Amino acid sequence: MATRTKGAEVAAPQWDAARCAGCGLCALACPCGGIQMGADGPTFHCHEACRQADECVARQYGFLPCEVTCPRGAIAMPFAIATAGRET
Repeated sequence: MATRTKGAEVAAPQWDAARCAGCGLCALACPCGGIQMGADGPTFHCHEACRQADECVARQYGFLPCEVTCPRGAIAMPFAIATAGRET
């Protein structure tokens, strides 16, 4: 998977070119209009486009519409689980 994004402060999803059909559903699903479709697939402009609005489904429910909408699973937003150290 590759990350194709412009801007580094807002995390962008990872995109798997081998799985992408180029259908453009991810771009249609993005509430901020942060995905542009090109001949080689989507390019994510999350940093420039993300408004971090309170009504954003990504903020409200913790998922990215582009990831959920992709019928071939070509988009993923990896995350890390942090645990606090425990003293015994």
